[in-house]
Amino acid sequence: MALASIAESVVGVDPSPEMLACAVSHPQIQYHQATAEHLPFPDGHFDLITAGLAFHWFDADAFLAEARRLLRSAGWLVIYRSGFTGTMLEEPAFARWFRREFLARYPIPARNHLPVSPLLAEANGLVWVGEHSFSNDIEMNVDTFVDYELSTTNIIAAAERGSPAFEDAEAWMRASLRPLFRRRATGTFRFAGKIWSLQK
Repeated sequence: MALASIAESVVGVDPSPEMLACAVSHPQIQYHQATAEHLPFPDGHFDLITAGLAFHWFDADAFLAEARRLLRSAGWLVIYRSGFTGTMLEEPAFARWFRREFLARYPIPARNHLPVSPLLAEANGLVWVGEHSFSNDIEMNVDTFVDYELSTTNIIAAAERGSPAFEDAEAWMRASLRPLFRRRATGTFRFAGKIWSLQK
């Protein structure tokens, strides 16, 4: 949706039909079901390709080769990620809860930890342009934070394994977080990320 404000046309891609069914209709946007490593478009089709909060699930070399194929000459590839840092600014005890209790119950699922780097760009025929770090603070109450965490891959992966059930995760989080919100209605949660720019 954000890209539609700067582009004549936008193509959104996702491998999940369920996610595509939730996509918002827009006259400038077309949606396709496909994987990032095998995209159904001709060579040199795009001026800009973005991968948001997804690169760590890709086969990095296969995706970068596909991005290079699809970009026009001097076209741009922008990869970005953002995630929760595990901190609530007003409550130091929250970070301990997140590390020792939440991540112990709901570890981060296996993913590609390969960093986006000048070496990776060069190895795949792309030009490294730069890296930018950012952070943002979001105010949430217990319910909002629990709703956020229920959408993360930590919880989803555990629920798909069947232990514990999704409803149990929700109940446990609400109960264990209640003491950390005893003195306040909301907390400020820090998210941080990086943006990498590459060019064909």
